[in-house]
Amino acid sequence: MQSTPPKRYQQLQPEDRVTLASLTQQKYSVRAMAQVLGRSPSTISRELRRNAQPTGYASVPARNCAQRRRRQSRPEIKRMRAGNPTLTAPCGHGWCSDVGGLPAVRQELVNATGHVRG
Repeated sequence: MQSTPPKRYQQLQPEDRVTLASLTQQKYSVRAMAQVLGRSPSTISRELRRNAQPTGYASVPARNCAQRRRRQSRPEIKRMRAGNPTLTAPCGHGWCSDVGGLPAVRQELVNATGHVRG
């Protein structure tokens, strides 16, 4: 039996959003837009629903909305890692924390093995 590779999910790129805005203005259907972009219709529908402005869908405001939503959804510790790579170092188990570099409030995230949860 042949195994199928795991699905990989990628965020929409700025070029995809520009194309999506153009197709939206041309009144393409969600399925047609999905086919042009090589994405699932549910991805396109979700993008339009979440990131459209009252005046319609535009690529730059949509990107800003998506980035803001992503930033707000990420735990503080992950944002710290992304902004300051000296706080963490890769290990065989994932990302280990330099516990001394974490704020005292976030110490509870460190489990017994010294790895950061979340």
